[in-house]
Amino acid sequence: MISEQENWSVDVLETEMSGEASPEDKILIRVMFGRLRRILNWNPGDADEEILFDRSRGPEIVWGIREHFVHWKIFACDPNNLADNVGAQHLVVYSLAKLCLFYWIKDSALVAEVLQHVYDCDGHFSSMFSHVVNAPNRNTMWPLLASNPDAKEMQHLCMMFFLSHAHRMKLLFDGRRFVDVRLRFPIRVPPTFVAAIYNKPRMLLMLLRYGASLESISTLGVFGDDWDLWMLLRHLVRILWSSLGPDVDAWNTAVVSSIVSDAWECLRILLRTVRQIPKDELNFTLMNFNAGGITTSRNSHELITNLSERGILPQIVSRYLEPSGLKHLCRCRIRESLNRSWNLPFGIQTLPIPKLIKSYVDLLED
Repeated sequence: MISEQENWSVDVLETEMSGEASPEDKILIRVMFGRLRRILNWNPGDADEEILFDRSRGPEIVWGIREHFVHWKIFACDPNNLADNVGAQHLVVYSLAKLCLFYWIKDSALVAEVLQHVYDCDGHFSSMFSHVVNAPNRNTMWPLLASNPDAKEMQHLCMMFFLSHAHRMKLLFDGRRFVDVRLRFPIRVPPTFVAAIYNKPRMLLMLLRYGASLESISTLGVFGDDWDLWMLLRHLVRILWSSLGPDVDAWNTAVVSSIVSDAWECLRILLRTVRQIPKDELNFTLMNFNAGGITTSRNSHELITNLSERGILPQIVSRYLEPSGLKHLCRCRIRESLNRSWNLPFGIQTLPIPKLIKSYVDLLED
């Protein structure tokens, strides 16, 4: 059901209309908020409501709400002080995004319009990643945690939905693709970094397959990224070190997959996209602590060699301590070329190369 806060937002939306709005415009705008109220209060058990919100009518409903929303912004929002109604705008634009997902809209132009409204409102897509992925059902308004038992699958499908539409329309937001727009929370980094930091290998692979960049903004000040790629790699290496323990002879892929499988998978996926790691970036001391102080320490070079020799990360030596192989460098070059023309990942299938090599280029193989 609609919350008190959401009721307040809708009331603000409806009452904050300029006196310049014509009676006809006011009627159209009230139609939008009446429909939005019904959507937010939608009861899945009500047969009449189910008919009203038949999925086949999804595009019509979303287009209608969007058009009325644009009318409302013209009449209600002072160009010099849009912040007055930002909370109300959030309610509408994120409801539109959720409806696009619920109705599984196939019209990429419509989804692109909604994404543009979200970006115009927020300047980023942090809520798309942290909320939409957790609650794709339209009658739940942005809960913090997923209650769906199939939440992981829904996370993947949700982001695939918006990503594929944005990619198809070749959307740019201030010069950046949807897949590369920096998040503002939980931390200021590209979406790929959030996927790796929170150990979501499937999400990370999907973003990278669509050509997500791993470059960071190193500008000093408020607009710099909180992490860069080398910090991310060091973070994941430390997770492996602290989880595997000091007994190198006991290390194997079965042990890794049972205790830190997601972090391990994220590190493997990242190594498929990194051309070469500068020597100084992974040169650090690893330490494990207990209540009595330092118990074990080791140089990272020794750990990296052991990870490679034990078959846990066989490619890390050739990305770091040795020059990268020609096969890997060719993969990077091919992907760069395809990405410039928006042909990742599907353009790989049109290349005149063996299927096994296509999987390698598509980041499905180490």
